[in-house]
Amino acid sequence: MAITQTGGTQEFGPTTSTIASLVVESISVTNTAERVDINNGDGEPVGSTIVPGRVEMTATLQLGEGSVPAIGDSVSLSQGNFFLTEVSEEEAQADYVRVNVAGFKEIT
Repeated sequence: MAITQTGGTQEFGPTTSTIASLVVESISVTNTAERVDINNGDGEPVGSTIVPGRVEMTATLQLGEGSVPAIGDSVSLSQGNFFLTEVSEEEAQADYVRVNVAGFKEIT
């Protein structure tokens, strides 16, 4: 999440990144889940269930210079909108920059 300043007030929450040109060099999307054991009154396991977690993403992006997203920005990819939780230092190559990002999918 990002703290942004608008008109003298500070707003907390994700923002939408406007990126002029974006090429996804590589992407990995992972659907996470957690197993929860169900116990009886004596603490003995009687079953288990799966609780779905966040859909997480890591990607390498190629961007036009000056358009690097920040932590808390929302980036729209073909797999959905993702809020960024990690953004690497930019690596300049010719007329574009390369960054590694990680984030989680927006819950709709």
